[in-house]
Amino acid sequence: MTVGCAVLRSPQIFCFRRGSMFNNKSVKLSFLLGLYLLISIIAFSVGLLMWTYHTSKQAIDQELRTAFMQRHVVAENIMERKHELIRLGLCRIAENALVASAISRYDLSGTKDILSELLSPLTDEDLDILFVSLPGHPVWANMTSPFFAADSLLPEITGYAEKLLSSGRILRLKKNETDLTMMLQSLPIIQRQSGKVLGTLFGGVVLNDNFSLLEMIRKKTMSEVVIFLEHGDIIASTYLPDARNHLIFRNTEKNPAGQVYSVDGLLTRYQRLSVMDQPSSLSIVLGVTDQILTDLKVSYQQKGIFLLFSSLCFLIFTIFMIRWLTFPSLKKLIRYSREISHGNLKARYQQGIISEFNQLGHATEKMVGTLQDTQEQFVAFMNNLPLGAFIKDEHSVVRYVNQYLKDVFDAEKWTDKDICEIMPAEVMDRLRADDLRGLEAPIILEEIMLDKNGLPRTYETRKFPIRRQGKAPLLGGIAIEISLPRGWLMRSTIR
Repeated sequence: MTVGCAVLRSPQIFCFRRGSMFNNKSVKLSFLLGLYLLISIIAFSVGLLMWTYHTSKQAIDQELRTAFMQRHVVAENIMERKHELIRLGLCRIAENALVASAISRYDLSGTKDILSELLSPLTDEDLDILFVSLPGHPVWANMTSPFFAADSLLPEITGYAEKLLSSGRILRLKKNETDLTMMLQSLPIIQRQSGKVLGTLFGGVVLNDNFSLLEMIRKKTMSEVVIFLEHGDIIASTYLPDARNHLIFRNTEKNPAGQVYSVDGLLTRYQRLSVMDQPSSLSIVLGVTDQILTDLKVSYQQKGIFLLFSSLCFLIFTIFMIRWLTFPSLKKLIRYSREISHGNLKARYQQGIISEFNQLGHATEKMVGTLQDTQEQFVAFMNNLPLGAFIKDEHSVVRYVNQYLKDVFDAEKWTDKDICEIMPAEVMDRLRADDLRGLEAPIILEEIMLDKNGLPRTYETRKFPIRRQGKAPLLGGIAIEISLPRGWLMRSTIR
């Protein structure tokens, strides 16, 4: 391999000079070794390039999914805030003594006048749907906005009174030509003196073409497009697509949830909406410009080129170092071999030749030492990371933890132990299920764990498969501490 390197650098040094020490056989051997070295470098470069491309593509996909997940979290926080504002508006009305007094007297006009006065100062707490239901009178005092033509749906809303009392719901109701999707809640109206329940107050907002709510979500999530989608119908949208793209968006729910796909130059993703932990049939589609993807690609292309260039420089430097260390010894050994082949038996007993073998052995030891240093540098790098890193096998047995986990969680005792020996039984099944999911594809989790002092710490844990050719995959993981609640920060930003 060293001789081949010399041939690549200057073929005339040994092989083609008159009176050279090499014969034709040596020339052929040098040429073959040089060719082998050249092919090895090319194969290494191609393999490194393919690995860099694959790794960069996975990283870009992961960053896109993370960015969209954060945007959807913000959107859900806005919807939950809207839910809270509806409840605050209804509480202000239901707890008003004048309302209860007018209802107890069955004073319909008086009740409507009071409701009108209470509604007038509301801004962000505006209620599109508002009516009172009394025993025997499903819709008694109706203050619903006539713009939505929702009167025919009000008796049907009263049938959900019990479900709406608990936590509110997103309902889609159809009757005749009226088709509305609403975020609704209800509260009992109680007479303070007697504690008697006089009736039920219903209120909420209509989500159909609710452009003010969509625009708020669009600004807070820094998105280009926001769409409310339900069962293939576009309920509301900030986007005015043509017929072709309109059909694409309507078919969005047929795609796997969480998948990022491209529509008309936009990167889009949909997610089912869950308000106050209550799942609904409503989905939110968020779209951003594909310039974000272009920026990510450029960033990772630059990193990949730098990595490829650095690796090639290191490989070439290593080859020349090996040549520099071993060439003098190999030159003398070849001369010694030729002298022996020409009958110079005394050359067998030359002490200088014996020392050349020792020098060659020392050069080999240096190369092995370099590899050991590289391994030590990797271990030092992992142990100095300001975050947790671990590796498990396919049976959830811990194979490696870095110094951070040892310092924070006293994790030295985790090594070579199954998860059931480390974690409490109530969380063992969940953690094992998360490990199995992480062996299939990368996942992101938010976990709370007690450190060695018994204090809770919040971590964002990313688990991912480490695939090995011909062997079972390992589970890699990194844990970043986010003990300052990110959700609190995001909520404060929205408010």
